[in-house]
Amino acid sequence: MEVFYHGTVRSFADEIVRTQRLGYSGGEQHFLGNGVYLYKEQLQARVWAEMKAKSRMSEPVVLRVGVCVPGLEYLDLDLRANQDEFFYWRQQYLKKLGLPGAQHPYYTDSHFCDFISEVLSVNMLAKTFVYVHKKEQQLPVLHTNQKQTNRNITRHFRTEKQYCLKEDSWIKDISEWQVSDYG
Repeated sequence: MEVFYHGTVRSFADEIVRTQRLGYSGGEQHFLGNGVYLYKEQLQARVWAEMKAKSRMSEPVVLRVGVCVPGLEYLDLDLRANQDEFFYWRQQYLKKLGLPGAQHPYYTDSHFCDFISEVLSVNMLAKTFVYVHKKEQQLPVLHTNQKQTNRNITRHFRTEKQYCLKEDSWIKDISEWQVSDYG
């Protein structure tokens, strides 16, 4: 069993622990599609919980989630071979829609991740994302391998690795992670 963490607020945490069920997050803003979003890192879950708590005027809570993850049903999109698989299926998907390029008014990576999960029988996806700049709501712009750059600009950005669990039957135990446990 692997240990993951989920950031939430008090009003949800007590019910989650009592029922041993996490709700699915859905919608196009979730980059890995519909599912239960988790972190391997407690601090990242804590940051997420604090962000939720601030907007909901509630107490942040981090849950410890025990998950049984069969290796063949897990797709880590940080690995090159899995990225190649992702982009191969993305091209097939767009061709099937009759679109040669990536421009489609209804296409989102969220929808595609749900599709690829079904096609490949994958029940967990993972990917490291760059934080979106909160004030400007855009990603940092310099993601190139240019040799000549402005020396005052960094290409190092905060990231978070998200895990999206498509099959909640893999969850075996949910408990509250105590603030004193953060270290």
